[in-house]
Amino acid sequence: MNNNKLPPPPAENSASGGFAPLVYRPEIDGLRAVAVLSVVFYHAKIGGFPGGFVGVDVFFVISGFLITSLVLKELAAGTFSLAGFWERRLRRIWPALTVMVLATLAAGALLLAPPDCARLGKSAVAQALLSANFFFWKADIHGYWALGLVESRPLLHTWSLAVEEQFYLLFPPLLAGLFAFARTRTPRALSLLLALAAGGSLSAACAAVNVAGKGDVAAFFLPPTRAWELLAGALLAALPATCSARGRLWREIAAWGGLAAVVASVGFYSEQTPFPGLAAVPPVLGAALFIWGNGRAAACPGAPAPTSAGRLLSSRPAVAIGLVSYSLYLWHWPVLVFDGYRNGAATPPRTAALLALAAALSALSWRFVETPFRRRRLVRSRRGLFAAAAAAVGVVVLSGALLAGTNGFARRWPAPVLGKLAEIQKATADTDYTAATREFYPEDAARGRLPDIGVPGAKPRLLLWGDSHAMCLIAAMDALCREAGVGGKFATHANTPPMAGFAFSGMHGLDGQTPRWAAEVMGYVERENIRHVVLAAAWQTYAEKAGDAVFTAALTDTLRRLARGGRKVWVLLDVPWGNLPGGPDFDIHHAAKLSLFFNAPAPERDHATHRRLNGAIYEVAERADVPARFIDLAGAFLSPDGTRYGMIENGIPLCNDGRGHLTRDAVRRKILPLLREKMAPSLRAEAGAAD
Repeated sequence: MNNNKLPPPPAENSASGGFAPLVYRPEIDGLRAVAVLSVVFYHAKIGGFPGGFVGVDVFFVISGFLITSLVLKELAAGTFSLAGFWERRLRRIWPALTVMVLATLAAGALLLAPPDCARLGKSAVAQALLSANFFFWKADIHGYWALGLVESRPLLHTWSLAVEEQFYLLFPPLLAGLFAFARTRTPRALSLLLALAAGGSLSAACAAVNVAGKGDVAAFFLPPTRAWELLAGALLAALPATCSARGRLWREIAAWGGLAAVVASVGFYSEQTPFPGLAAVPPVLGAALFIWGNGRAAACPGAPAPTSAGRLLSSRPAVAIGLVSYSLYLWHWPVLVFDGYRNGAATPPRTAALLALAAALSALSWRFVETPFRRRRLVRSRRGLFAAAAAAVGVVVLSGALLAGTNGFARRWPAPVLGKLAEIQKATADTDYTAATREFYPEDAARGRLPDIGVPGAKPRLLLWGDSHAMCLIAAMDALCREAGVGGKFATHANTPPMAGFAFSGMHGLDGQTPRWAAEVMGYVERENIRHVVLAAAWQTYAEKAGDAVFTAALTDTLRRLARGGRKVWVLLDVPWGNLPGGPDFDIHHAAKLSLFFNAPAPERDHATHRRLNGAIYEVAERADVPARFIDLAGAFLSPDGTRYGMIENGIPLCNDGRGHLTRDAVRRKILPLLREKMAPSLRAEAGAAD
């Protein structure tokens, strides 16, 4: 099939200095197609692409390979200049990016609530100053996967472009400096230096992820821990060129194995995968193997065609998508974000329409912005290009600063509306989940290093055990114990179930330490002769992950073990959250803003849906042989007619997010009275018995 009908970059067929020559390789455009579609389908929440975020890693490898190939070719020929290099990068990156950012700022001014519009402005300034990755690293401490579509970050995807831009600024001068030394002019010596640098960066990424336990935010966003992915591509470009006819089978294996590694990562990774440490090696190595496996056909005149995998990705549809991949990457994210911001989770037909819109914008961007600048039809001179780029940066910075400085044009809204917004922000920021409550580990329970609640200095008679939902109840349990005259403790860790013998892995959780954590907490209960154990958790999370049968068996066994010796066990059934109209991660704070500024209806969950999602825990609660007392916290949020639950009251959210983390005000007004009614008599009796 003749792919030359599509306009590729100009081919360059000469090689010098022992390095592989730089020629147009259609299979690399096909690999770009695999990468960009993985990212787009992942962001669109299309099934089958849970690890689609690795497409960015594939892009890094491709960029490192192509940029280094170009620089080495010119260094070997004595024609390299930084000005020429940066001109080409500007023509490739800046025009389409600037158009997208300005369009996003204009759309944000119309579609976003003031605080979200202001944040968009700040992110645009950071992007224009080549520091978007640093901005999102500092601004979003919970990491990339905590940033849902509805959380108004339409420029979040520019973090990866910032990493590449920083690479383009620093790497070519360093490479030119290395090349200036005679002993590093050979491909072998340069390859060794690049391999050492890549190994150091990978080691740093692995160390950061291992220390953080679940993917370090800095490791995800910052150049030192991402550089090895670009350097992997650079190393490929620096390998000695060979036209040996031997090794055809190995190249086939490498190409197919590499492509399989990328596809497997897309299909089997998820947001729970610790990233970007060792888990990033398969997609990065896979992309590198695919490029290497098809390298001989590209480098050697008269060599056989690329591998069969290379021919597959050289097909016309794959190449066509690869050619527009940059514009598609730019436009898909803001399209999805703005729709999700106003409408919540998209239905399949709406998702298809959104992707069609993104594809159309991408085609227009490639045809009327990318191509004219790259082919010098617009702004032909280097000086003119640099001047135009500087002017564009100024326009973006001024526009973003205007949005940020005016708090998203907040004055266009009446003062009472802005006052209500302040109430919403204050309420949702006031929660024990985000307050000064730390998470604990097995060693803390083993050594008795659990914090006090209730009467100071009193022997602990009660233990609150659970995950982040239990953290939200600390203040209520503290007040309850003080009123009853007893002391207590709490043992909490996010996304970690309070159940014995239950294996669970989740973002921010204890993962492999979960069974030991449970064993140590139960050991603490025995040693300290705790008389009341209160379990609180996002029960539906664990039932969904493990299955109802495994969940109910583990919880039932835990309750029976805790109840030995006449101990009283309390189980707090969870509040309504998730599967609201905006989807499982729908932000209640965001919903309140939409209701305030755009008259959107407040989301509610019907009673039947709540019972279905929490069916496993209700099944345990309704069994007569389970030695525990159950308190249904959801009842505090039930409508008078008993048909639906609401988590927004008088325009103020009762949670600080979409995952059921209650505000302190909600706990004080809704939960504490219920706990007083159900638990206070038993606790007062406990205090009397202790006296």
